[in-house]
Amino acid sequence: MVSHKLYVSNIKHSMTARDLRDLFTGFGEIKEVQIIRGRGGAGFVTFATPEQGELAKKSLSGREFEGKTLHIEDAHPARQNEK
Repeated sequence: MVSHKLYVSNIKHSMTARDLRDLFTGFGEIKEVQIIRGRGGAGFVTFATPEQGELAKKSLSGREFEGKTLHIEDAHPARQNEK
């Protein structure tokens, strides 16, 4: 089964992984949640299926949450620095 990882930005710095999971939990089975510390308010949410991830992205992207407008995109693999 193929999962679907979303990049979520413009979240409050005080948001925890549990808060982020709670925000997305109604859209399907969540496999993993990560908060990125030290680079602004951002995190990742991985859903069990692409359909669940797409539904969450369409439903929440551009919506206001705790005074901030959520930005949600498909996550891409991290780039390696080439020298």
